[in-house]
Amino acid sequence: MTVTRQDYQVNRLNFLQRFINLETSQGLEIGACDLPTVPLEIGNCEFADSRSSEELINLWNLPPETVVPVKYVLAKDTPIYLQIEKKFDYVILCHVIEHIPNVIGYIQDLQNLLKPGGVLVIACPDKRRTPDNPITSTTVEHLIQDDYDNCQYPSLEHILHFGKAWSEEVKQKSIESASSFYEWGRQYLESGNADIHCHVWTDEEFFQQIEYLVDGKILDGLKIIDKLYNRLPYNEFIIALQLVEASTTRELSNSHQHPTVKIPANPAESHPSPRELELMQRIAAMESSKFWKLRTHWFKFKKNLGIK
Repeated sequence: MTVTRQDYQVNRLNFLQRFINLETSQGLEIGACDLPTVPLEIGNCEFADSRSSEELINLWNLPPETVVPVKYVLAKDTPIYLQIEKKFDYVILCHVIEHIPNVIGYIQDLQNLLKPGGVLVIACPDKRRTPDNPITSTTVEHLIQDDYDNCQYPSLEHILHFGKAWSEEVKQKSIESASSFYEWGRQYLESGNADIHCHVWTDEEFFQQIEYLVDGKILDGLKIIDKLYNRLPYNEFIIALQLVEASTTRELSNSHQHPTVKIPANPAESHPSPRELELMQRIAAMESSKFWKLRTHWFKFKKNLGIK
């Protein structure tokens, strides 16, 4: 049996409709390009991407009528919830999460876009069905380290693994010459445009890691409500995470790395101005620095000793 791109679209849509009523829900899909899970004629879904519709058309030489209307062009160095000031009943990622350097931080970011009870749907390629198969699977320790480091860009190691797996030319470089292999990776890294699979998993590996992070409160406020294991002839698996806590504010974890910026639970409430946001970020960065903590402890020590 041969599957088409439309078969993938139908498979994803059927999964989504297990828990989402498209007639009454508003959604967001990131990275849909020319294969939206929810076509415009079926449901109310907006689209976001790191490129505009016109840029996608030109980059991939696509017929303009097939590309989704990108409403939100996302900057990679700014949390998405600060770029989209509304909340949705569902958010969809199809073959996006494996490209993200900091998976934990990204899911926490998207969590801020969900209404109470909203659902995040993630479709990801199973490495066994792609050229990623030789690459060692990502571990949960790797994900935690990437979150602690607040990774925003693929590492050289990620680039070298991906290049060798997906390009026969790069693979030959790695066999013939360490220096030419290294030079290829260095140039791609320093181009600032590296777009690769930073992480690879089988379905069971990914599901177990997400369950571990949810149960351990790293992905706090989410619960797994459905899973679709990879089955031939498809090459992907899908998971659905529901927002089960409706707190007044939601913060990105890792406060020592991420500036803590609170957003209103109600999108109708006012948001900080750009200047206020900048000041909040500066204060959070100062308070999380080692120097600031040392300075604070010193002042407390002096006070306890009665030293002015």
